Amino acid sequence: MDEGLSKYIQGELSAGAAKEWARVSYARFLDELRVRGLPFRTDEEGMQRELEELKAKVVRRARRRR
Repeated sequence: MDEGLSKYIQGELSAGAAKEWARVSYARFLDELRVRGLPFRTDEEGMQRELEELKAKVVRRARRRR
């Protein structure tokens, strides 16, 4: 987790990539930012990318359950 957070804060990884690096859920990653008092940084383009990735994961999971 520490290395993923560090890479995120240094701007080396997006929040989505950092949570993957840390092998935690997006919710857990954001909670860890909050607990440590670290800022959530994003831009509109990055947030759109994150939302598209999340939508794709939800669709894949729904298809597997059928």
